[in-house]
Amino acid sequence: MKGIQISYFKAPITNINSPSKIGLLDIANLIKSDKELRSKIIKIRVGGMDKTKLLDNVTFSGLFERRKKEDLIEYSGLICIDIDKIDSPKKLKQDLIKSELPIVLMFVSPSGNGLKVVLVSCSDVNKHLSYFNYYEDYFKTNYNIQIDKACKDVSRTCFLSYDKEVYFKNPSLVTEIKLNEDYANIILERARNYILESKDGEKHHRLFNISRLIGGYSASNLVDTNSAITHLEQSIDKRGGLNSFKDAQKTIRDGFSKGLLAPLTEEHIFSFQNKTNVEFDEEFDNLQTDEVEVKKQKETLYSDFVFDNIPENLLELIDKYSDKNNRSYMLFIMLGFIPILFPKILLPYGGQNKALNLGTIALGSSSKGKNASNLIRALFTGLNNELSKIKVNGIKKTILLPPNISASELIERLNANGGEGIINGTEITDFTNTNSKDYGNYDTIIRQGLSNETISKYRKTDNSEIDIDFPTFSVNLTGTPSQLSAMFPDMLNGLYSRFMYFIYGGVDYWIPGITTKVVEENTEDLGFISKKYFHYINNTPKFIIPEEVEKYFDSVMSKLYEEYSYDEVMLSVVVRSGFYTWKLIYLLKLFENDYTSEDEIVIDMNTLKVCLEITRESIYSAEYMSFNLKSNTLTETQRVIEKIKNFKREFTRAEAITLINGVVSDRTLDRILSNKRYFDKEAHGIYKFNNNI
Repeated sequence: MKGIQISYFKAPITNINSPSKIGLLDIANLIKSDKELRSKIIKIRVGGMDKTKLLDNVTFSGLFERRKKEDLIEYSGLICIDIDKIDSPKKLKQDLIKSELPIVLMFVSPSGNGLKVVLVSCSDVNKHLSYFNYYEDYFKTNYNIQIDKACKDVSRTCFLSYDKEVYFKNPSLVTEIKLNEDYANIILERARNYILESKDGEKHHRLFNISRLIGGYSASNLVDTNSAITHLEQSIDKRGGLNSFKDAQKTIRDGFSKGLLAPLTEEHIFSFQNKTNVEFDEEFDNLQTDEVEVKKQKETLYSDFVFDNIPENLLELIDKYSDKNNRSYMLFIMLGFIPILFPKILLPYGGQNKALNLGTIALGSSSKGKNASNLIRALFTGLNNELSKIKVNGIKKTILLPPNISASELIERLNANGGEGIINGTEITDFTNTNSKDYGNYDTIIRQGLSNETISKYRKTDNSEIDIDFPTFSVNLTGTPSQLSAMFPDMLNGLYSRFMYFIYGGVDYWIPGITTKVVEENTEDLGFISKKYFHYINNTPKFIIPEEVEKYFDSVMSKLYEEYSYDEVMLSVVVRSGFYTWKLIYLLKLFENDYTSEDEIVIDMNTLKVCLEITRESIYSAEYMSFNLKSNTLTETQRVIEKIKNFKREFTRAEAITLINGVVSDRTLDRILSNKRYFDKEAHGIYKFNNNI
């Protein structure tokens, strides 16, 4: 922790560029004795002047090229906590000095009624949020103080202040707190105590509630499902006083099944482990009874974690043209388009270099999502217009390709584009109708293009051959679920697995005043898109994948491979989704900044988790839709049985409903479960596999 340097920004707060470097001791001395700073603080406290215009500020968590989290150069291993509106900052400061907290700097805020506390976190920036959660819970538990949640942002800035009694301690003399991140043990041990301490008359209620909570952690892969259920069973058995252990098992599985529908993240654990049993009871009682009802219609929704960790510039674009009903949908469509911007960037995968192009299909009821898709497409019209000034063999270069032209014309246009572009349409039927005609035959072109394989065409007019050696075009289509069968008449020809999928259940997007024309006239946004394309035509940064990131990816994907090993088509989807995960990672990292060929981009764990969530949702959507395709090679019963095999134990009807997640109706599932050829139903609603399976 010696020699920590952080970024220093001159006022006003709108200045986020060209910071200088400063050490912690220098900051402490400024706060303690700088006369100019003292004068400014008096003007703010007495004269009510605006601190954002007067005060310089620093980013305690690191050195930045500019004040954006994606422009972090070096993490300092520090986190600054902001405590506002307290009666006696001086008294709180003295109390905190006596605590065991690893504080290196502490001073009264510019307002005079708050405190800035700079603490040690660790050397790993990926754990910054974990430390924030720890300190947030610490202050709430020990001092009944809610710290400012904005402090979790690693690029959070702090205004300098004047405090002649500023507290400073050399970071080399401060001991870092080691967080207990063995989440499974934390969760299961707390659950065990909650069950053991339950009184007669509340055992069943508590057992169901804690099982539901643990199911939420299991849904996020923080605990193993089978281990968790076994742990809960052992805990209630040790508690004793049961009328029937079978009843207790059913209660656990019913609660667990409910919890699987409401995933919980690491952030929840810090409050989870410190709550009293009474606080738990109150929290559970306040839950809405319909909070975790099974969804009858599959819908793709990304968690807040995704939107908290995608590049800020991408989030700004999405939020500008979307609302809460279709934020996830807008992100998916945008991800389908942005490979256009990086045709020269290659991803080493499977011993080959691959382009970042994607195949994406978004599905919803009639007309849903069309407006949103058109808005995203409009963002790329500026780039399309600039490129259309270029002609190859008399054909304009155009990256926005319609899905209803002949295969011959498509190849001619791709040839003029150098293989770049995106086939985009808001009606899958436009694609399938063209493909069904003699002049269509897109299947081969799409398969080859999405795999970057050579596309060839013989010109009869001049006896010449067109060879597009390395096509990089993407495909982005929207439509209704019923249109998919026509697009995939043969599930085994490899085309189905070349797409990512999204099922849209929201209302059709419409905000008064926001139209495609408005987007097309927004020169700032269109210029941003064009600038990104032309920058990366000439710059190819290097990507670095840390070992822990690669290991985490392998652990998640290996579980998915096992889950879908029974189905040749879905296994192919999973394998290709792993490949697409890395493409998404590259796309997000490239979009966040204009990196040069000299830059090295280190892939962080949060970006990996974001992309895994997106591809996992795509896999689930692909599975859901494949049940309804006429060309599906497995019967409905076969696929349900194969999925239920993943339990590898007895199970309840509620667990089966959760696992199937609406891909067949509850009535169909009941029909399959009642088939004694496959399943035996025991007492208390417990099912087990028949020996015939």
